[in-house]
Amino acid sequence: MAAFTVDVSEVERFSDDMRTRALEVVGEEVAKAMSESGAFVEGQAKINARRLGAVDTGALWGSIAWAGRGSGMGRVVEIGTPLEYGAAVEFGVRPGGNAPPLAPLRRWAERKLGLSGAESMRFAVNLRFKIARKGIKAKPFLTPAFDDNLDALDAIFARAGDRAVKRLAKLGA
Repeated sequence: MAAFTVDVSEVERFSDDMRTRALEVVGEEVAKAMSESGAFVEGQAKINARRLGAVDTGALWGSIAWAGRGSGMGRVVEIGTPLEYGAAVEFGVRPGGNAPPLAPLRRWAERKLGLSGAESMRFAVNLRFKIARKGIKAKPFLTPAFDDNLDALDAIFARAGDRAVKRLAKLGA
């Protein structure tokens, strides 16, 4: 019986290199899709805020932003607003719930009603108590920006997959 040996170490090394490169390429494309999705949802949230009449001075609208951290498959994107009243606009305030912050109510009274000094403060305090007692209706701008656009977000990730496949095909050629 004849015996022979086949050295497949080069094939194994090539396979390992391709696996590593494939993970890098897919990770890069997923990170791009995460960033694109963040920008898309931010834009939709701004459209929603304006459509719902949740834009007065533009501060809330201008504060809606996305931010990303991490890279590759570990990329995380958050979309929101740092403004303290953003949650009250998005989710509303239940009767008996937490009263909204006083400062924005006072600024609103000054801007919309032309009140000033003690008069604007008195109005803001009364409005704050009324909101705490009766609540305010939600004007969701951020949640629907995601939920109502799942098809568009799926398409962003499908394009990322297509790009990854094309890039990997070039590597294997």
